[in-house]
Amino acid sequence: MNSDRLTIRAEALEPLFGAWEEPSKHRVRADSGEGAVERKGRRASGIAIAQNLRAMVKEWRDSFYFGASETTRHLLNHWFGRAHRVRGSAGLYEPRSGLGPRGPLTMNRPGEPLTPALSP
Repeated sequence: MNSDRLTIRAEALEPLFGAWEEPSKHRVRADSGEGAVERKGRRASGIAIAQNLRAMVKEWRDSFYFGASETTRHLLNHWFGRAHRVRGSAGLYEPRSGLGPRGPLTMNRPGEPLTPALSP
C-alpha cells in the first residue's frame, strides 16, 4: 500500500449499532493492515472514569431512569427505544450526533461529516 494515498472505506463509517443501543461490538485494525475486523463486546478503556460512567449509565437505564421526572423518562424512552429514520433527497437515513472538543456535533445528511451543531 502506498503511504501517500489514503483509502477511505465507506463500510467503516457505518455504525455497528444504533445510538440508542448499548455497544455490542467494535472495530479493530486487521492484522494484515488492510481494513478492519469486528470484535464482540465494547471496546475496552483503561480510563477508570469511563468504566465507572458506563456502569452507572447502564444501571440507570436498567432501572428505567430512576429519579428522572415522568416527562424525562418519556423523552428518553422515545429517543432510545427506537430508530428515528428521516427521508431525505438521498433516501432514508438516521441523523447522528456526537460531542467534539468544542461542543455538540451533528450530521444531517448521509455522507456529511459531523459539524458544530451550534454557531459560536
